[in-house]
Amino acid sequence: MKQKKLILLSLVLLFSTSLLASGMDDVLVALSKSNAQMITNNFDDQVELNIVELGRANAKQEADNLLIQFYTLNTVKKFALTHRGCQDNAEFAIGTLTTLKTTYRLYVLVKNNKIIQLRIEP
Repeated sequence: MKQKKLILLSLVLLFSTSLLASGMDDVLVALSKSNAQMITNNFDDQVELNIVELGRANAKQEADNLLIQFYTLNTVKKFALTHRGCQDNAEFAIGTLTTLKTTYRLYVLVKNNKIIQLRIEP
């Protein structure tokens, strides 16, 4: 009986962890493919987007346009994940986005499988 409870608890924990990670996994795939449309599909309705060179946006539509503008101006060579973690029911990732012009530090925060914050800084 004790083994059954332990197995059940393990399955519940495994399932709940995979649900939390799925939103971030989609975002990381989109970042590695430099696919602005895939990234913006994961934006929350109220997302905080900050691209130092271009400005800030808080509404999804403005953020969509700003991110597409960034990718139009910057040809991406690669994205490298440097750190990933969880805090307060959200998941975050920090990485390096290398373009033909410069290298950026990228910070993304995902909650409820949606991006609520994205910062791109030189």
